[in-house]
Amino acid sequence: MVEGKAGYYFTDESDRPTVVERVDPKTLGKPGRYHGVHGYDPKKTDYQTTLIFNGPAIKEGTTVDKANLVDEAPTFAKLLGLKFESEIAGQCIDEVFKE
Repeated sequence: MVEGKAGYYFTDESDRPTVVERVDPKTLGKPGRYHGVHGYDPKKTDYQTTLIFNGPAIKEGTTVDKANLVDEAPTFAKLLGLKFESEIAGQCIDEVFKE
């Protein structure tokens, strides 16, 4: 794992001069800037992320108060109709799916 130094994050844009930028709180969340960024250790206290689902299999207006980052893989697998051959970390976030 690589973690950004405090006050920095990793970009995901190929047309930037560098992949590491200093955090500028005034621009985060603005159009054309990041609502979330990469480079933070998920084992740190109060680490949070956002995930938005949309599509025909997803219940409209559903909010999940808390899930774990490892819950994304089994949830994406269900969305894509995939099965894992062995046990994986995390639980599917079933409440986002239509019955």
